[in-house]
Amino acid sequence: MVLQAFRTLCQRLQQHHPLQLESPPHQSRRACVAAILRCRVDDPVPNQTIARNVDDFLAQPWVQNSEPELLFIQRATREGDRWSGHVAFPGGKNEAGETDEDTVVRETMEEIGLDLASDAFLPLGKLDARELTSTMNGELLMILIPYVYIQVVPVTPEMTIQTSEVGAVEWVPLRFFLTPASQPGPWIREPLAGRRRHISSTLGRIMAPITQYSLGTISFPAIDLPSESGHMLRLWGLTLGMTRELIEMTAPEEEDDDSGGRPAWQRKKEQIPFVTMANSLPTYSHPDLTLLVTLFVRFCRRKGHSKEKVYFAALRWAIYTAVLIRASVAMAFVSWFIRRLLRNSRSVL
Repeated sequence: MVLQAFRTLCQRLQQHHPLQLESPPHQSRRACVAAILRCRVDDPVPNQTIARNVDDFLAQPWVQNSEPELLFIQRATREGDRWSGHVAFPGGKNEAGETDEDTVVRETMEEIGLDLASDAFLPLGKLDARELTSTMNGELLMILIPYVYIQVVPVTPEMTIQTSEVGAVEWVPLRFFLTPASQPGPWIREPLAGRRRHISSTLGRIMAPITQYSLGTISFPAIDLPSESGHMLRLWGLTLGMTRELIEMTAPEEEDDDSGGRPAWQRKKEQIPFVTMANSLPTYSHPDLTLLVTLFVRFCRRKGHSKEKVYFAALRWAIYTAVLIRASVAMAFVSWFIRRLLRNSRSVL
């Protein structure tokens, strides 16, 4: 079953037409990551002819007795790094004059020592490009392009880990994401107003905890990955979304009906427990924010935006509205308190 799912994934990636996004003139920053697949074999494999295309690779006998795996890294813990300690795919930001392909090859080589441009790897395709924006003001931070590669040799080339960037490397069996027995981990809880970093003003330091308490926390779905190295690897956020997009493509092929709706395999993907978990919307500690987000999602949907843009636009408007409501209530309370205080003072006089 897993090998058939892996074969289906490879075939769909080659046929996939991902969303392409060009960087606007005001924000040229781009980043690329590599989701790397391999077929692990426990027994030594005789010398094999290196496959020059995916079909030749899938036809090799040793692949039929292998365990498909997906590579993850854990970012090194670094002060001031917004992705410190996160589980991710290898990759990073572009440099001047680079193409996206140049960036993903260079960053993967620098971080884990694998040369994606060598004969040991073949490009399978790309996932949809993503806009990374600020939750608070919608400012575009960068465009992210996820590439997918497959290792076409039975033995993984020796890796050289850049310890300043990478804390751990783990190959996770594809089987883990396809089995109903895999259990989601504790949800990741974050302050909705963000962490208090680089706040220099006295007013900012005073208002930050008040704002955080007022808005509460947001919790994201997560899952703990199996780890042979003993590291605690909790997959969530952006990389969870990209992994979900990969696993969706393993859904079995079925004959389409005549309803004119989505392809049957896209309906079938929703029956994969991991996909259902990863598609779960964040939850909020304050119930009114949940209601506001729901209302604004319905409003923004009529604007014809993409699903991702709709949700984060709705979240920003919900935050603005919640802050306005809380500020209005606070001002009303202060006004009432002052009037009461003045009335009491007059009665004493």
